[in-house]
This record gives sequence, structure tokens and C-alpha cells, in this order.
Amino acid sequence: MITWEGLIDICVVLLDEVLPTVFERALKDLAEPDFARATKCIDAEVVYSTVVGTPDYEMPLGLVAIKEVTWRGVPVKETSVAGHVRYDSSGTILTGTPWKYFLENDRIHLLPAPSSVENLRISYWTLPTYVKKRYRALAGTTTTVIYLNLGIGEPLKTDTVAFFNITRDITRNCNDYTLEGNRHKYTLGGNIELTVTDEQDADLAAFFAAAAGELYVAKGAAIVVGDTFRVAATGDVADNALATAKESAVAANDLFEVTGIGGSAAVDYVGAASITGQVAGDEIEIDVHEYVPMIPEIYAERLIPRALAIGYASKGDTVQRDYWMAEYVRMRGEVAGERAARGYPQQVVSDWEGIS
Repeated sequence: MITWEGLIDICVVLLDEVLPTVFERALKDLAEPDFARATKCIDAEVVYSTVVGTPDYEMPLGLVAIKEVTWRGVPVKETSVAGHVRYDSSGTILTGTPWKYFLENDRIHLLPAPSSVENLRISYWTLPTYVKKRYRALAGTTTTVIYLNLGIGEPLKTDTVAFFNITRDITRNCNDYTLEGNRHKYTLGGNIELTVTDEQDADLAAFFAAAAGELYVAKGAAIVVGDTFRVAATGDVADNALATAKESAVAANDLFEVTGIGGSAAVDYVGAASITGQVAGDEIEIDVHEYVPMIPEIYAERLIPRALAIGYASKGDTVQRDYWMAEYVRMRGEVAGERAARGYPQQVVSDWEGIS
């Protein structure tokens, strides 16, 4: 997998007197968005659940162009804004089976407005959003598990992402990752989950100890500094170590981190780990800490000439700047022409589910 760091390293080798940060900005902020806009190489789709009598729906952020719009699986054709009757003689919005749409003020308007609740699917080309990207939680998502179809190739492993839920209140790092079919499964709220029995954590050394310590049993292995654990339920009412760390009574969904073991056994209270009522369809925002290009990997190295052009520009070398910019434009044009000739085949798909 090509990462930004790999592309920056290539640029540094070719033009070592330029700071890597110049190449990073050129690649991420300039080259990749420009390449994606010109070549339409990042595919995405959004699915809305239409509302009876509601004709307009939000267009997704980063839209480059629409590929196809369907309502109940039937294609809907684009039309212009002017010249279409949207209301009857009494001023009521006309409803029925949508067969046309137009775009206005970052919204898609269906003509006529839907007369039933159905799926409105918009397939489109998008700009990269690799720093923070929004997704819809897939079926199976619970209070501590999030399923996503990331659609960016290489899975984002444990500790590379933080989740920011927009629909509900959650800011939580990923603690465990697995790939189940085409779904990326992230488990949040600690690598250990247990029910704390009253007084068991009065002595943290005993709480951690093999083989009967309650936390040790829950983990099934030795406790180490950095372990995080979520209190699934508690009968823990005494003023003991966990309550002391929290400075109040322990409650279900409290999250703690082990900060010391052995003779210096200690925990810190992290916060409430509950992802209240998390369900499929909730909007999830991901902060990716290890960035990769959003464009298909086969095109990634074609961004390098644009970065070199910026590098030479920073040195005041306009001849080399113009040469490498022309190389970039040529490569970009080749990809745009090839993709157009092939009918813009899908390369990267972000699957949004069940937006209402």
C-alpha cells in the first residue's frame, strides 16, 4: 500500500533541498483533490430513505459530479430548474413517482415529490476526504461495536482511528479491529469488559493478579500498563480503588486505564464509554491518523510531478516548475481519457446506508 510518507520520500530523493512539508502540502492539499476532480477516480454513493411529500435532499460533501440517481431502483433523469410545475393549483406540492431531478443550492430536488418511502440512491464522484471522512454505521452496530464499509482498500487497523459520532455523543479510540466479509468491525470502549463485584477492586494488586483477580479473569491474560477496561455492570458501591480514581461511585460503562502494576498498581478514570443507542444509519466521522491517498493506488505516483512542480516553485526555478507541471497535466489527462473511454469504472466506493 502506498502511503503519503512513501510518496513524500520519493519527492525528497528527487529534490532533496526542499522541505518534506512542502511536498506533503502539495500532494495532499493540491495534487490529490485536483487529480480526483479531473479524472473522476473516486466513486461513492449515498442512500436516502425518502419522506412522503418531501422533494429535496442534501447532496453529499465533496461532490464532483453525479453518475446516476435512482428511486426504488429506477433511474431518474436530470433536468433543468426552470419550467417544471412543482405545486398544484392550491399550492400543494405534487407527489407521485419521481422521474426527474434537478440540483439547486447543494440539494437534489425530485419531480414530483415522492409519494412513498423508498430508497433514493445517488452514485457520484467525490473529492478525497482523507483527514476526516463521514460514514454511515452498517447493520450490526451496537453500543460498543461499529460496522463500516470504508471502501478505501487497506483496512484501518487498531489504534489508527478515532471515532466522532455526529448523530450521538461519542469520541472514542478504536480498541480492536477485525474484517468480517466486506465490513470493517471496530470495537470501542476498552480491550477488557467485566462486571465488577463489590470490594473486588479494594486491592488493585489482587484485582490484577493471576489467576483469580477479577480483571485478570476478564482478560484471560496478564494485566499490563495501558490495558483499558469497561465496566459492563457493577455491584461496586464501596469507596475503593475505582471509585477513588473516578472520584465518585462506579457505574456501568465507566472506562478505566491501567497506569501501574505490581507494587505500584494504579488506574486512571478515562470517562464514560457508552455509545448511547448506537444503531445502523448513525453518522460516523473518522479521524485517520495514518493517512493513505484516497485515489486508487495505481494512480498515486502520478501525483509526484505536481509536488515536484511546487518544490521547484518554492526554489524560484520557474523552468523546472513549468516542466513538471506540464508532466503532471499530461499524466492526469491520460488517466481522465482512459477512464472516460472505459465508462468511468468504479475504483473506490464509500457505501452510505439508510439516511433518513
